Amino acid sequence: MKEGLSSLDIETLVNELQTIIDGYVEKIYQTSKDEILIRIKTKKEKIKLLIHAGKYVCITKKSIGSPKTPTTFAMTLRKYLTNVRITGVRQHDFDRIVEFEIGKYGLVAELFSKGNILLLEDSKIIVPLSYQRWGHRVLKSKADYVYPPGRCNPLTFSFEEFKDILGKTKKDIVRTLALDMNLGGLYSEEICLNAGVDKNAKKLNERDIKKIHDAFLNLMKMERKPLIVFRDNRAVDVVPIKLSIYKDCDVKEYPSFNDAVDIFFSERKEIMAEEEKSSEYNKMMEKYERQRRQQENALKKFEKEITENKRKGDLIYENYILVDKILQAVKKKGDVQTFKEIVEENRNEGWVEILLGEARVKLDIRKGISENAGYYYNSSKKAKEKMFGVKNALDATMEKMKNLEKKSYEKKEEKKKKFFWFEKYRWFLSSNNVLVIGGKDAKSNERIVKKYLKEKDRYAHADIHGAPSVVVKGADETTLREACVFSLIFSKAWNMKIESGDAYWVLPEQVSKTPSTGEFVPKGGFIIRGKKNYFRGIKIRAAIGEAEIESTKKIMCGPVTAVKHHSKRYLVFEPGETKKTDFAKQISKIFDSPAEEIMRILPPGDVKIIESVGITV
Repeated sequence: MKEGLSSLDIETLVNELQTIIDGYVEKIYQTSKDEILIRIKTKKEKIKLLIHAGKYVCITKKSIGSPKTPTTFAMTLRKYLTNVRITGVRQHDFDRIVEFEIGKYGLVAELFSKGNILLLEDSKIIVPLSYQRWGHRVLKSKADYVYPPGRCNPLTFSFEEFKDILGKTKKDIVRTLALDMNLGGLYSEEICLNAGVDKNAKKLNERDIKKIHDAFLNLMKMERKPLIVFRDNRAVDVVPIKLSIYKDCDVKEYPSFNDAVDIFFSERKEIMAEEEKSSEYNKMMEKYERQRRQQENALKKFEKEITENKRKGDLIYENYILVDKILQAVKKKGDVQTFKEIVEENRNEGWVEILLGEARVKLDIRKGISENAGYYYNSSKKAKEKMFGVKNALDATMEKMKNLEKKSYEKKEEKKKKFFWFEKYRWFLSSNNVLVIGGKDAKSNERIVKKYLKEKDRYAHADIHGAPSVVVKGADETTLREACVFSLIFSKAWNMKIESGDAYWVLPEQVSKTPSTGEFVPKGGFIIRGKKNYFRGIKIRAAIGEAEIESTKKIMCGPVTAVKHHSKRYLVFEPGETKKTDFAKQISKIFDSPAEEIMRILPPGDVKIIESVGITV
């Protein structure tokens, strides 16, 4: 799994980060020992910039908790940067270093090795996130900031310079590209693959060098199509362009590389946190398991002692005459040859051992029969008392294991059942990851428009009575079309079983509750004034599948294009003859989700399945 960003990744990100220029720093938090969060206010919006030393930098949409007590580093950054304008963002010389110009200060994010974040003034370090020392530079307060040893920038190379490096190298071609040309391993392998040149070759002719150079230029010129790459349903990489090397992998596209990086690394942090929790859980369970085994072994030992000692006491009384004769003979230092087959004696240590049946019973020759038998009965009693204590300890251990298992299960269920605010309404995520919400009834139609329809949003509605009001938290063409589809499939058109219909979108200021003279606006209804932007002849079809939102699986029902984008397994359906209740039960089994929850997100009538992907029906 990818740990950090390459120089090419950073170049793409820095181009996208130009949107924060002219914004003002509002607040800075240190969210972990390696990470800071900067809240920025621009003319258009508020932005959260996340910098993780040694790994990545991106604009994040995730909710990140901030510590109640700010660190010294965060307080120092606030002192110098709060309310200061950001005037520039750049990558240092195609290296894994991002520099932010904030007023007269510089904030440097080093995204290699262990990484660092440094506040500078006139190239002097005011404060580093962490103290670091190398032979050629020191990162500490009041020291001059020195860049790491220069790495070449292949973007500035002519063909002759490119050829010169490849011609002189003693390394194989892939390592030369990765190290000497600062391209990183992944993109170096991609270049070799696209050029049709053996990546392990050490000597190249001019024709092969030309192929490598052309493949490099083509890679640099490729259209940016940010992707997260999956293997076995696990995210393994995030890249700004489509790579041949991942042609057999599943991928998911994103509207920006920032979005992809944000999602990839936030999920990676969650995975690592889960793995850490899992590791702690496993350690505790192993500890309790060891205790359980020791306690169960102790119980078996005490059970054996109880049985054996009681039996020995009984045997002494059952063989009273024989035992008495032997004890008397030994005490009088007499001849015990008569009993030699069952007696082993040691007069000097004061004991004799007798074989009674299959049990060997040790007797104290200084004591009588009753005292010797009493010793074994008392030993049996003590073992029983100890066994009682071990049983209590075992019960406590089992209770601890049960509670630990219960907590782990509850956490998994809590994560699994995480509820988002928009689930109170009809909702879906568009193909461009834009949230769209719709009312379920007149009351919720009123609520979503009054509470959630903001200046930059759009309002959509099907051109048919009984359709939900739909609020679109964005304004791209794809999302607007999908929002209109959404309004239509949840309208009365579904029950009417018509094949297609029309829907439109408008600006927030066109939506009103104030009627003209003689008009009446019912609850949940709105007056639309001005031009309506129509999508006509929309096919009435929907899809249902499993989408992932903030690492939480959610069943999503909506426009086919949106569900296809977010789901690997889904069903496409249209108005039909299969009962909605039967369909909900079927979906419930497929996605292991309660049928009543499925019922709440389906269109209002019966269905007919027309396509299934990744699902056997």
